[in-house]
Amino acid sequence: MKCPKCDSENVAPVGPLMRCRSCEHYFSPPAPAEPAPEPAIFFKPDSRFNRTAVEKLRRQADSFTSVAVFCIIIAIIGLVCAIGGADVGWAVFGCGIGLATWLYLLAQIIHIRANTEK
Repeated sequence: MKCPKCDSENVAPVGPLMRCRSCEHYFSPPAPAEPAPEPAIFFKPDSRFNRTAVEKLRRQADSFTSVAVFCIIIAIIGLVCAIGGADVGWAVFGCGIGLATWLYLLAQIIHIRANTEK
C-alpha cells in the first residue's frame, strides 16, 4: 500500500487509518475490492425434477398439440395422394384428420385443467 501524498510504501496501520512514516500523513485504507458477481445460471440441472403440477400438465398438453400438428401434416400428404388417384389416400386423410381433432381436443381439456389447478 502506498501513501497518496508521497507515494512511499512505508505505512503502518493506526486504528482504522493508515499512517505514512515518511511524511506523517494519515489516510484511510482503500476499500476492499468487491467480489465478482456470480455468473447467471442459464441451465438448472435438476429443473425437470422441480416442476410443479401445472408445468407438467402444460407440457403434456403441448406434446398432444405437437402430435396433432404432425397428424395434420400426414393428413395433407394423404389428401395429395388421394387427389393423385391412390385409393388409400382418402383413408389416410380421414384417419389423420380424425386423430388430429381428438388429440387437439384432449390438449385443450388438459390446458383447461392446468389453468384451474392451484
